[in-house]
Amino acid sequence: MKKKKVSLSIFVLLFTFVPVFAADVTVSPNGQVSSLQQAIDEVRKLKKGDQPIVVEFQTGVYPITEPVVFKPEDSGTEKAPIIYRAGKCQNVVFSGGRNITGWTKNENGVWTTTIPEVAEGKWYFEQLYVNGNWATRCREPNELYYYTEEKVDMAIDPVTGKPESMNRRAFIATLKDIEPLKSVPKEQLNDVSFTLYNSWESAKLRTLTIDFDKRLVMFTGSANAELMRWEPRQRYHIENYKAALNQVGEWFLDRDGTLSYIPLPGEDPSKLEIVAPIAGAFLKFDGEILKDKPEGRIANIKFEGLKFHYSGFVLPPEGDRGGQSALSVPFSVQLDGCRNISFEHCEWGNIGGSAVRFHQSCTDCRFVKNYVYNLGANGVYIGIGHQNNWQQLESTDRNIVENCIIRNGGKIAFGGIPVWIGHGSYNKVLHNDLSEFHYTGISVGWQWGYQPSRSNHNQIEFNHIHHLGHWVMSDMGGVYTLGVSPGTTVSNNVIHDIYAYSYGGWGLYTDEGSTDIVMENNLVYRVKTGTFHQHYGKENIIRNNILAYSLTDQLQRSRVEEHVSFTFENNIVLWDEGVLYGHPWTKDTMKQWGDNKVILRNNLFWNPKTDPSTFFPSGLDLKTWQEKTGHDKGSLIADPKFKDPKNKDFTLLDDSPAFKIGFKRFDYTKAGVYGDKNWIALVTSYKHPDYPVAPEKLPPIPFRLNDDFETPRTKPILKGTIHDENKKLVRLSTDQPFAGEKCLELADLPDLQHFYNPHLVFVPNYTNGTIRAGFALRVQKNSDAHIEWRDNSNPYKIGLSIRVNNGKLHVKGIEPLEFPIDQWGHFELISDVGEQSTGLWSLRLTFADGRKQEFKNLKPVHADWKTLRWFGFCNLSKTADNSSFFLDNLKMVNEP
Repeated sequence: MKKKKVSLSIFVLLFTFVPVFAADVTVSPNGQVSSLQQAIDEVRKLKKGDQPIVVEFQTGVYPITEPVVFKPEDSGTEKAPIIYRAGKCQNVVFSGGRNITGWTKNENGVWTTTIPEVAEGKWYFEQLYVNGNWATRCREPNELYYYTEEKVDMAIDPVTGKPESMNRRAFIATLKDIEPLKSVPKEQLNDVSFTLYNSWESAKLRTLTIDFDKRLVMFTGSANAELMRWEPRQRYHIENYKAALNQVGEWFLDRDGTLSYIPLPGEDPSKLEIVAPIAGAFLKFDGEILKDKPEGRIANIKFEGLKFHYSGFVLPPEGDRGGQSALSVPFSVQLDGCRNISFEHCEWGNIGGSAVRFHQSCTDCRFVKNYVYNLGANGVYIGIGHQNNWQQLESTDRNIVENCIIRNGGKIAFGGIPVWIGHGSYNKVLHNDLSEFHYTGISVGWQWGYQPSRSNHNQIEFNHIHHLGHWVMSDMGGVYTLGVSPGTTVSNNVIHDIYAYSYGGWGLYTDEGSTDIVMENNLVYRVKTGTFHQHYGKENIIRNNILAYSLTDQLQRSRVEEHVSFTFENNIVLWDEGVLYGHPWTKDTMKQWGDNKVILRNNLFWNPKTDPSTFFPSGLDLKTWQEKTGHDKGSLIADPKFKDPKNKDFTLLDDSPAFKIGFKRFDYTKAGVYGDKNWIALVTSYKHPDYPVAPEKLPPIPFRLNDDFETPRTKPILKGTIHDENKKLVRLSTDQPFAGEKCLELADLPDLQHFYNPHLVFVPNYTNGTIRAGFALRVQKNSDAHIEWRDNSNPYKIGLSIRVNNGKLHVKGIEPLEFPIDQWGHFELISDVGEQSTGLWSLRLTFADGRKQEFKNLKPVHADWKTLRWFGFCNLSKTADNSSFFLDNLKMVNEP
């Protein structure tokens, strides 16, 4: 194998010449040695100590049903490595799948076959591969998302029968979205999964129960984060129920063994290779991980020219809760306690989970010129993630991922990443082509904030990182760093077409304490919210980069700290929309960029469509910006004179003003894979699909109130705000509820700071239509209950106002009415709102003895009241003695 670069160790040089050796073990599908496990057994017998051992595989498919395990005794030595390779011109496939045949076409265009093992409960799979492509498990909606309506605080867990926190495992849905699930048999409801998108991660959860009357969806397990924390209406889709099988390319597996598939145009399933996965993984390296036991490492093994196809991932009973970088999804090859393990010229395709992980205590391993594609989650991971035991492990050092193509990942776990490094040093990620994931391209660091870290001197260089995000995940970037990482370089990469769902979609992203990182000679273009963004970090250097064409802000900075965040110098920034210096959340860019904790100097800025005198924060020109802040000394505003930047040609002409600010040419065409023309064509011939764009902001769900106070909860009310000066005067009560076992009590005290406390407020924001509201009220002798509807003008205008005290009900336009003490009365209120509204309203009262009274066309307090923005209950009493009033069955709805 011809190399472009000088190898970095004697070990690598030895491997370069390995193919000249004759095979010591020959493996063929019908031979005496016919499997990888048998080959390993043979190697154990042949070990000579000072001679390499070559295991050569002949063309064929080698089934794998469970991971083949390597132990320390399977190691080679530096002088005598063990090589597992494909024979010359041989097509060697380790397959974890099984071909599915026996297809029959039905009248509705759906093809079916029967799998007895599924009917018998012996096998179940959740991925299907058609002609080498990942087929779509039936889902709704077919494109984009459904959206949650409301959070769920607590609910009765059907498993325990007890109230449990549900803010991570339940939500209120729109009825029409979940109504088709009524047809799912109860015993199969657990097979229906919901994928919930949560900014930078996704959770895939199994359904436990659905209460269609309450529109309550409950899962068997919890998501990693509180639902609807980052998105007011969280996106989700539903998979795997028969009614969702309605589009070409979709499939559904019934527990009775029936597999259904709707072929794409021109497909005949009886003539296709349709494969379902059996194995969850291919290889497992079980070496010693503790740093004081180096003799237990697995070492000096090389794999060359082998293909690993078709593995599966079955969602655990509790689902996959998600988490940053999809670390919970298992890998088809996992290495622990390894040294000098090499994969070269290999292929991983159609992997249900993640591909390859050099996990704990792995050093000097190589992953070179491999093709990795169609992944449920992640590509190649190096090191550990959230664990806190990294000090006990051998450092994950000196591993290399080079000249690889890794694409089409995150098909199940949308937070998957092509290449990731955690708690490791001196690792190299070089000359790779990384694309078609929904989240970040390369992630390195993995210690939040400024805590001690083992990550340093990692090289992220000459990679082509592109077509990521697809408007699906947020808070992501081409290269993402976090933690203290001295000596780490992110250089000579080409990064483009990075598009997030909402915020994020950055090219270069230093997050969570990123420190002492150098980012230079990168070309970044066509991104969503910034070519460079630093959340927070210390003394990073962003130098000599070409940064072009972000849709919104070109450069973003979030947190200002009491140290130098970064130096930004000798960069070219080109844009034609958005602003230059920005912030992800605030428009106060002068505050974010005008301080002395960031160094900006010797940069070149150009926007051909905007007045240069307004480029800088607060609409300042360059000179004023320099005088006010001391920033951008030596910077220029001028056309950089690229050859054809709109068509991706960022070649600088010789008379470019960029050279006046100290910019140095770099050859960005060197980024990406190298080698023979077929290898390069595998990248250049690929057609990147277009993706639909979901709206970032949806119309808010109309406010609806329906609270009988029986639902388990961690706070007295679920949708409103309590103001009681932290005296716990608004509380649940079991004292004579109107219905059920509980009601709501508003007590009072004599010495509160504000006379209108305690009070309870809802914010309906009704601006048009008809409002229908109802509640039950019971007053005590000294309580003073006040109910009011207001708009949000200043001063506010009042619609209806009701007051009940001293046994009387007071409403404008009605003579005071007797309202019995310690008896429930039920109120029904109706009013129109909107520009054409008169503000007139109606009241219907039902007393405890069954008497009814109705009043129509009551006038509002203010004749020009038009909208309902504030709906409140106040206790205006001034005593603690018999001062409570009680509410139950609160309801409110706005009808068109």
